[in-house]
Amino acid sequence: ITEPNDLKRRLTSRKFISAVFGAVVGVLAAAGVLDTNTQKLLIAEALPVVYILVEGILDYANRGS
Repeated sequence: ITEPNDLKRRLTSRKFISAVFGAVVGVLAAAGVLDTNTQKLLIAEALPVVYILVEGILDYANRGS
């Protein structure tokens, strides 16, 4: 079971916030709420994914620090 402080830290992490933002933008664009085309949709989804991957790689590289 996750402790409350750990849960708060995870829910306010940059990776989590980016993932939620990317998901919300993607759903809104797919639902037609946002005026967008396929290229904009891909950019909206790719940016958070790339950010999360880079942050994960950096976290993995710094795990011993």
